[in-house]
Amino acid sequence: MSSELEPITPERAKALYLDEYEEDKSYDSVRKTRSVLKTFIRWTDQAGIENLNAVGGRQLQEMKIWWKEESDANKVSLNGYLAVVRVFLDFAHLDRS
Repeated sequence: MSSELEPITPERAKALYLDEYEEDKSYDSVRKTRSVLKTFIRWTDQAGIENLNAVGGRQLQEMKIWWKEESDANKVSLNGYLAVVRVFLDFAHLDRS
């Protein structure tokens, strides 16, 4: 197994994640996760991110600032959104080859 991750687009990672995630989650959990990831993908598009493996701490801080500016989410909601993104990125950064 290689130590280098294969490049993956944010959209492809989202599709793979949701395929696995939706198997055992409630309708409300799936709906919330889809909504959060839709917003995350919008940010990656605006930030010009084509390879999800390139997302690191600095980019996540920029995303957090962008999310605060783009939404009326309170701190609790924003933390929930970021938790969804964190689990998604953990999934995306696993070598699944």
